[in-house]
Amino acid sequence: MLLMFKKIANFLRIIFGVFKKHLQKQDGSSTDYQIIKNLAPRKWPNIHQLKYLPSFLNRKEKREILILGGLSIVLILILIVRLYSDKFIDQPAIGGSYAEGIIGQPAYVNPLFAKSSDIDSDIARIIFSGLLATDKNLDLKDDLAENHKISEDHKTYKFTLRDNIFWHDGQPLTVDDVVFTYQTIQDKQLSSSYYNNFKNISIKKLDSKTIEFSAKQLSDLALNYFTVGIIPKHIWGNIPKDKYLQADYNLKPIGSGPYKFKLLTKDADGMITSYVLERNEKFYLKSPYLNKINFQFFKNYDEAVAAIRTKKIDGVNYSPKNLKERTANLSFLNVYPLKIPYYTSLFLNPRANNFIESKTIRKVLAYTTPKQNIIDEVLRGEGQIIDGPILPDSFGFKEDIVKYPYDSAKAEEILKNAGYIKNNDGFWEKDGKILEISITTAQQPDLQKTAEIIQSAWQNFGIRTKAIAMPTNLVQKEIIKPRNYQILLYGIITGFHQDPYNIWHSSQISDPGINLSVFSNKRVDELLEKARVYPQEDIRKKKYFEFQDIIAEEIPAIFLYSSPYTYLVNKKIKGFSVEKINVPADRFNNIAEWYIKTKKVRKPR
Repeated sequence: MLLMFKKIANFLRIIFGVFKKHLQKQDGSSTDYQIIKNLAPRKWPNIHQLKYLPSFLNRKEKREILILGGLSIVLILILIVRLYSDKFIDQPAIGGSYAEGIIGQPAYVNPLFAKSSDIDSDIARIIFSGLLATDKNLDLKDDLAENHKISEDHKTYKFTLRDNIFWHDGQPLTVDDVVFTYQTIQDKQLSSSYYNNFKNISIKKLDSKTIEFSAKQLSDLALNYFTVGIIPKHIWGNIPKDKYLQADYNLKPIGSGPYKFKLLTKDADGMITSYVLERNEKFYLKSPYLNKINFQFFKNYDEAVAAIRTKKIDGVNYSPKNLKERTANLSFLNVYPLKIPYYTSLFLNPRANNFIESKTIRKVLAYTTPKQNIIDEVLRGEGQIIDGPILPDSFGFKEDIVKYPYDSAKAEEILKNAGYIKNNDGFWEKDGKILEISITTAQQPDLQKTAEIIQSAWQNFGIRTKAIAMPTNLVQKEIIKPRNYQILLYGIITGFHQDPYNIWHSSQISDPGINLSVFSNKRVDELLEKARVYPQEDIRKKKYFEFQDIIAEEIPAIFLYSSPYTYLVNKKIKGFSVEKINVPADRFNNIAEWYIKTKKVRKPR
């Protein structure tokens, strides 16, 4: 800034120098001379005096004066901008919209049923609010609750609601809504994804603002249960329980979160093409900046990538690694590799294939699965091999469990000892029955490529293998829910503060449970039941250690890999600051802070 002042001063000195030079040439008798002479060395020329300046200048001097004058104007403008910027800063402003591409279809945008579908969970996350929520660092914070208290014996939780909370239709949200939500979850006939979390918890309304939950034993881990979204009693209380899954409110919900449902559109085949949410101006916390969130649905990733390349959408909920090259040159995109407690596994269903009932065969399958090839070819090296149901970065992880590295020679020895021989076609058989298996997965690039690699490896080893890829939107309904597969290649999200109960307890064998290996073991059940209620971490850890040893010995699944969750977002979206997620919906944990537009505000003194 000092340099600017010096340049302007030099310019003025040049002008005064021109005046003096021409005064020296005058004979002292002219009127012009007398006028100019009145300009003292330390005085500024007035307008009357300045009008005589051009008559003293030659062409070169006029050009120099014009250049210096223009420069001075520029410097003055820069000075003004600098002074303005020193006193004002940019702040996020309300306005703009965000369009995100998703593969598949929503079905139940209802927090009681959304847990089994990432798509439903994603949308429900920003429409509904729970007593608690997770922040961008995955730490629990009060949400609908103003505060919460845990008793010293860890048997009672008390939550106090905030004042002035409203549903999107303008009705007040009350303690009665909270009680209704959790009592609905406890209704076994509804098969809520959260049923097992709350089936043994008593619920009591203490007053108009306070609700109490109690059980024989609760741990700090149980606090995570209270992030489930609350549903409105005045809506769902009027719907018969046997009609819940057919209710229009599952796709046209009324919640209390930062965004509210506006509209959905369908194509000629009845498939949902877009799902639009609008800003909740009366949100009880900080109202979001973006006016609109538009979810657009595609049949496959090829369509989604094409849409983001042409800027028809601003983001893609997940980008498979083998599509990385197709978006790498898009300079307008931010690529966020989010940490997530997620693993992909082969879940073995012994009820659907007699061969899989045999631990011998399960062991052979494990020894002939080329995990490193999958890491290299599918994940482009951006992943890690896993060997058990608890991830390395998660609580209770045990390193020294039995592992099954690729070893076809060992697998061959095991089969021969079990009485298997190779037939003329190169396939293993016993008692005239060829060893054959099918793998079912979703039509997602990473999963399909993984299935192809495993199919090829098993075929080459001598196991007749069929790989089946189902449309993503049908996998949950037609494959997972009825457990209609021999081997399911699928990804499971465990959570950083994971509770393996929902994945491995025998009570979760049937939908909505996610025991995808239909695994039943009394000792595992006992360990998981006790581990989830003990507040002492050392006791819980010991039980998880034993649990992992049993899983490694029994081989109900072949654990493959864990990899980051790649999220693509247009750079026009500012304020995204999430680095790790428990579930994909956590990418929206700070969505109220996302913005496009800005405004100038005075800096605080």
